[in-house]
Amino acid sequence: MLNKKVLAAALVGALLTAAGAATAAPLTVTKQYYANEIVFPTTGLVPTAAPSITWASGYNYSINETKYVRVELTGAKFVTGMPAPTVANGNVGAINGLGTNVLTFSVTSTGPIVAADNFQLTLSAAGVGYINIPTKGDVSIEVSLYDQASQAQAGGPDGRLQVGSYDDTVFLTFKDSYAFTNAANNIIADVASAAPSVLYGDFLPDAGTTPATTITDGTLNDDLHIGLVDPDGATGPQTVTFKADGTNIGYADLFAATSELVVDGDWSAADAVALGGTAATAVTGSDTKLAWAGIPTGATAELVYTVDGDTAIVAGDYKATFTPVSADATQYTVKALTANLVGSIRRNGLELQAPLAQVPNGWLSRLVLTNTGSDSPKYTITVLGETGNTITTDAAKLTGEVAPGTNVIDVKDVLKKFSADPRATIVVNVEAKDAPGAGNIQGLYQIVNPDKGSVSNHVMVRPGTN
Repeated sequence: MLNKKVLAAALVGALLTAAGAATAAPLTVTKQYYANEIVFPTTGLVPTAAPSITWASGYNYSINETKYVRVELTGAKFVTGMPAPTVANGNVGAINGLGTNVLTFSVTSTGPIVAADNFQLTLSAAGVGYINIPTKGDVSIEVSLYDQASQAQAGGPDGRLQVGSYDDTVFLTFKDSYAFTNAANNIIADVASAAPSVLYGDFLPDAGTTPATTITDGTLNDDLHIGLVDPDGATGPQTVTFKADGTNIGYADLFAATSELVVDGDWSAADAVALGGTAATAVTGSDTKLAWAGIPTGATAELVYTVDGDTAIVAGDYKATFTPVSADATQYTVKALTANLVGSIRRNGLELQAPLAQVPNGWLSRLVLTNTGSDSPKYTITVLGETGNTITTDAAKLTGEVAPGTNVIDVKDVLKKFSADPRATIVVNVEAKDAPGAGNIQGLYQIVNPDKGSVSNHVMVRPGTN
């Protein structure tokens, strides 16, 4: 009679073949993540703390029964001199294939070997590695059990037993060791600033600023630093990538003190800028770049922009670039990082622009501000001129209120004298901070030739909306 276990194995194999490709249980192995920055030796990388591979026999042997095992690596080769695999209740024969990516060996049951008995393949011991990785990439392993030695040598489906065989499993890979930690904020420059002569001179109170909250301090970022990556997530055993010896990589392994972080943006209103309490250094030849030497590490590295209160804060976005220098270029290659948005400044007022306002003789030139709401917010006019054109204004006409209804401002009352052509850009800022209030107010620029009856109307520009 057929042995029941052989018959069962044959039936399982037949069913799996009929259903399509078999999917066996994975091997037992703790996946390892090595630093992507490691410089590979020309002879290949030999990790000296590679994990052991364990798999269940999956097959109930008879006493003295012999089967043949094929162990195949993808992305690496076995090193000559590695110890033989072991299995409870069995003897492993000669190991074939050392120096290649495929091992084959016989196993004879003595105990006997049962399905729950484990094979173990040691890939490193006492600081000595037994696999060689020629190029950076995933390293995986596949185990197959065969009836005959020639089948194990050839590989493939012929003679392969479904029980005792395990599909391709990645057990070692490479990952970038560091990344930006970036908690960007959107902070608000206040149109009704405490500085009476400057619109947008201060921020709205910023509750995120430590230790004190002031209108001159804006926290562009709650935590901007270079963090070491947890490669297998919060629940995995690794907290950082490994060096070739299986120990944790650190900042000092990767970066020299000459590394640098630069944040690019408009700092024209700055009194001071600090990252994690360390003051910035201006980048030579640039008005927009501030730098911090070394490696910004650790949590709660706030990027705080302190303004002088007397200069208008410009709305815009801020970008960070980390330019690292390798601590040892023969061991690690480090690459630059860019975070395209590490903080933003926005203005809370309503801005209306007449890009070209003219006051030629004999013409009427007007600003028309309409307000469909019930409040009367304050407005302030700013005049911009061409280079070389000195424009004299009437300071009393540069401020006022946008009363409910229609408000007409004669441009000739605002622009009194020009050293060149009688034209300018007029910007009206209205202290309508909330969306409904801002939506109630619109602006029009009008120029009229009374003699000829020609009228030109242009809706004033609202930046960001038209």
